[in-house]
Amino acid sequence: MRLEDVAAQTGLSKSALGKYESDDSGDINHYAVVTLAKFYGVSTDFLLGLTEQKNPTNAKVQALRLRDEAIEVLKSGSAAL
Repeated sequence: MRLEDVAAQTGLSKSALGKYESDDSGDINHYAVVTLAKFYGVSTDFLLGLTEQKNPTNAKVQALRLRDEAIEVLKSGSAAL
């Protein structure tokens, strides 16, 4: 896909997209990150290199069938039960 096409479909400028593509962007604003994530159908974390999952799934807590104690450990970040 050409930069012109992405620019036309996202509303982001061609020059900004070129900078993002070449890693010469400095700081990318949150609007651009969200816009590009929606355009490409991936998560913002994937675009930022924070995960390798393009679209992580969020399971409902009830579907995990965890005990209340386990849920509390997950919420607190503590490894001790």
